Amino acid sequence: MPETGGRWALIVHGGAKAIPLAAWARHRQGCLAAVEAGAAVLAAGGDAVSAVEVAVRALEDNPTFNAGRGSVRNA
Repeated sequence: MPETGGRWALIVHGGAKAIPLAAWARHRQGCLAAVEAGAAVLAAGGDAVSAVEVAVRALEDNPTFNAGRGSVRNA
């Protein structure tokens, strides 16, 4: 992850569900990939909204998470 010098921070989460121990690494990697995608936007001087959009898209495109493509709709 890039050194930010305290200028910005980006935090993501992969949902609020019980994650089986066997799936922790996959979920962690997905979250790290989303953070890295958003951080790349910020490190290049991009704006916060663009960074969040890129991070969310990374989570939505990852089949590990129940979001975006293939997700389960809320009632």
